[in-house]
Amino acid sequence: MAFRRNITAGLLAAGSLLLAASGASAALVAHSDVDGFGAFEDTSTGLVWLRLDNFFNETPDQMLAAANGAGFSLADESQVQALTSSNPVSDDASWLAVEAVTGGAPNRQLMWAFSSPLSDVGDYSYTYAYEGDPSWSTVDNVAPHDVVQNGGGGDADMNIWAVETGAGGVPEPAAWALMIGGFGMAGAALRRRRMLVA
Repeated sequence: MAFRRNITAGLLAAGSLLLAASGASAALVAHSDVDGFGAFEDTSTGLVWLRLDNFFNETPDQMLAAANGAGFSLADESQVQALTSSNPVSDDASWLAVEAVTGGAPNRQLMWAFSSPLSDVGDYSYTYAYEGDPSWSTVDNVAPHDVVQNGGGGDADMNIWAVETGAGGVPEPAAWALMIGGFGMAGAALRRRRMLVA
């Protein structure tokens, strides 16, 4: 019985340290390319997202088909809101920091992409932020699925908010160290218990 308590206590301590570390280091970080597409990770959720500079002059249908083929699915509005609210763009410095990781429009200072709509009308919503905007904005049900936004011009740069299907995120090196330490504590407790029994 004491053996189980020791192991449980060791694992709980390691888990608490891991959660504290993950909360303290929440940020957007670059991720390796996925199937030829640029990607980034939100370390607060562990979700891997497509960058906002993978597509140009394509319809939402075309982008979604390509994203699905690479193992990504269309983000819903709650996922986009969670991502953007934890990564504000309240000034130029914060906008530039976010855009450096997520990517943005090639010809203007804009990050924008479509996601599933807030209501069921048939068109997609999009969430955007120009450099200098005080916050992210969302416009509901305005992007037809089969039309290129600003098609044929230099501003045909809308992208897709897409998350990797089933992404759990890979722990950062510090998190791995904490997990290994926790397993080490559990192993030490097991060894100590065996020595006391023998």
